[in-house]
Amino acid sequence: MKKRNRFALRGNPHVARYVENPIHRTKLNLYLSVVVNIAYIFIKLITGILYRSEWLIVFALYYVVLTGLRMSLVKYIRRSEIKSDPVAEYRRLRLTGVLLLPMTIALSMIVARMIGHNESAEYPGLLIYGMAAYVFYAVVLASINVFRFRKHGSPVLSAVKVVNLTAALVALLGLEAAMLSRFGDGDASSFRPTMLGISGLVVSVIILGMSAYMIIRASYKLRLMKAGRG
Repeated sequence: MKKRNRFALRGNPHVARYVENPIHRTKLNLYLSVVVNIAYIFIKLITGILYRSEWLIVFALYYVVLTGLRMSLVKYIRRSEIKSDPVAEYRRLRLTGVLLLPMTIALSMIVARMIGHNESAEYPGLLIYGMAAYVFYAVVLASINVFRFRKHGSPVLSAVKVVNLTAALVALLGLEAAMLSRFGDGDASSFRPTMLGISGLVVSVIILGMSAYMIIRASYKLRLMKAGRG
């Protein structure tokens, strides 16, 4: 009976295309991730404004830029066939790395200032568990994409993979801040800023490293293609 249902579902052209076409499946998954991110931004921004939390507002604004970057990549993928224009894809990869560099440096400076002022990020009521669910989703999605996109050998999908991983890392940092504020002990004057400082440094170094690698790799590949050896 289960096999019949499975075959019946595959008889639907949309379902069959999703199951059998990995590129189409990748595109739909990217659209879904954009929708989820927009909802996350809305909740974070509204909560930050209502509770006057600079932490939440800063992270929401960072996600606005990050989601805009992801939407531009999704728009490119929707209009173009993956791997059909390697030069254009490597340019997108390099541009993504270039844009992530100042974004991450700015975020690091803002987080450092907020840690210095011992400001906290708090979610009201049970909202913190909803945010934790989103972070779990973001981390799982980023982990899956690390392996899924690698086999396609597409520079633009590599750019999407880095943006997804960046979103997951920043979401983890934001969740850590909220968890320490909600469940931390009374020694917030030393423990919480120290933990957030270490986590913020690690996240910043990872993202900056990925950005630099994207720029270097894309520039190298573009030079090879221009010389006729790519």
